[in-house]
Amino acid sequence: GQFAQEGLGRHVFERMIRPQEGHGGADIVGYVALLPFYLAVIAVGFAPWVVFFPAAARSVWRGRLGEGHRRAVLAGWFLPTFILMTLVVTRLPHYVLPVWPVMAVAVAGLIGLDRGRGLDDADWRWVRRTAWFTTPAGILAALGLIVLVWGAGYGGWFGQSWSNLAAAMAPPVTALAAVLLLLTVVAAWLLRRGELRSVAATMIAGMLAILVLLATWALPVLDAFKPAPVIAAGVDEHVGRDVPMAVFGYNDPTLRFYANRTDPITILGSAEAVEQWLARPKAGILVPDAADLLSAAPTLPRHVQTLFSTERPMLTSRSGRPWATLVVLLRSDPAEADDSPPSP
Repeated sequence: GQFAQEGLGRHVFERMIRPQEGHGGADIVGYVALLPFYLAVIAVGFAPWVVFFPAAARSVWRGRLGEGHRRAVLAGWFLPTFILMTLVVTRLPHYVLPVWPVMAVAVAGLIGLDRGRGLDDADWRWVRRTAWFTTPAGILAALGLIVLVWGAGYGGWFGQSWSNLAAAMAPPVTALAAVLLLLTVVAAWLLRRGELRSVAATMIAGMLAILVLLATWALPVLDAFKPAPVIAAGVDEHVGRDVPMAVFGYNDPTLRFYANRTDPITILGSAEAVEQWLARPKAGILVPDAADLLSAAPTLPRHVQTLFSTERPMLTSRSGRPWATLVVLLRSDPAEADDSPPSP
């Protein structure tokens, strides 16, 4: 019954009628205010190809792209998902990803018209009107990224904790922003010349460059600041992967991947659960947020020792804190504990 209760009950039906994990409006005003949410998701997530999408959608609607049953397939692929996800109370960007392929098909069809029958005047008007918004947005996004990352890294805009991360990310983010800026300006220039297929080729080249920079530079730099790899590597130095692991006040899904435990990682949800964990006479690892641990257990038993601690940004954690100090505790059999004083 767990699939029906969790998979369908909680993750389908409950998400439809009430926001989960704070992803949605808390009341009717918030619900209504977030109705255009997925329009913004498409505008940002489908960039830079979104410049073609309004014209492509119009051409599908008018029957110039996909006559008869082909138009029904395109509309039936896009509209039900988009409308249903818009009405669902819980909203997350990836909920509308199933419409990405049909949007790509429609945009490709529009670009194909430029080679065949040609775009009509209305198609060009829609493309150029959309470009009035996307071009300034692309330029501002590129310049804003540069200013933000250098200001945070070397101007201390968000405090010292984030300065090291921002400073490390400044060079790759600047490179990404430069590619975005070049892509936007060149595409806008080609669009003014009416060279639609050249615009598409520029976008393909620019997106490939961005993906290469992300994979080879930006993401590796960012990974060095994630807590999960550091914790997993430190734990592996002391115990085997058959020793069970638990977390408290720190819930990072990526830790499950990096730690690669034999048993699932246990999430302790209360101070009482921490006390019970500390009292068990069995080897185990606990990774708590230091602040949460201090309130739940000010002192540790003799058979529990602190292996190490690390201060990290909570980039993929569900802890609710942007930055935290994580402590890694090792619990052993009390009968094997030495006479050393308890860990602070």
